[in-house]
Amino acid sequence: MNMEGNMKLRAIAVAAAVAVTTALMVAPPAHAGADRILVYGPSLTNDKPLNEADLARNMGYDVRVASAERWASLTTDDFAGYQAIIVGDPNCGYAYGDEDYLAPVLANRDTWSAAVNGPIILAGLDPMYHQRKIGAVAFTNNAIIYAASGSSTGLYFSLSCYFGDTGGTTMKVFKYFGDFSGGYVHGNCDALRISRPDHPSMAGLTSDSLSNWHCSSHEQFDTYPGDFVKVVGTRSTHSAIVIVRDEVLV
Repeated sequence: MNMEGNMKLRAIAVAAAVAVTTALMVAPPAHAGADRILVYGPSLTNDKPLNEADLARNMGYDVRVASAERWASLTTDDFAGYQAIIVGDPNCGYAYGDEDYLAPVLANRDTWSAAVNGPIILAGLDPMYHQRKIGAVAFTNNAIIYAASGSSTGLYFSLSCYFGDTGGTTMKVFKYFGDFSGGYVHGNCDALRISRPDHPSMAGLTSDSLSNWHCSSHEQFDTYPGDFVKVVGTRSTHSAIVIVRDEVLV
């Protein structure tokens, strides 16, 4: 395809994604200092029309993007100064199991995790890679809104393709919140089912809109703590693909 054709496709994709974003746009919650969101910079894709930082800005949040070095320097109080923390989908652009990608997040895991008492949503999806598909941008908007909806710092974390082809892997990055394991999706990765359609993170979504992305899910949660709830699973095996924990009252 020539350059003009590529530019037209990009323009169409941007217009479609912005239309979905605008349709779901809500005002940030009214909390003390509540409209600030921190995004882990290395998790942002730069070769797609939109990423999580763009979507959050489009919804009116004050977005700060932290480099790996900046992330490593932050204290628990620093993280607690944000309404939500986002580790996004880098377009499945990192090699499966690439330890360098999440190394800074893992290295200060207990520091940032200690700040998170708000809503948590963990997703084995790569929606920014599939942002041209129906439901991908809408899901990401919902995840950001949900993570930022509490009275204290929340978290949206996309596992993207990080664990790749491994299964039963201990997910050390979430250890502060309990014991998690998972990895490679068993069964049909392209056929998902919303198990909690009443949950706010699923607003406006259907099982069909989260399916048929040419592999909608790359990671599943085999085990997770009892205070987390499955909201999306696979249709064939019912494995957990998206799990949430509502705000912890402290």
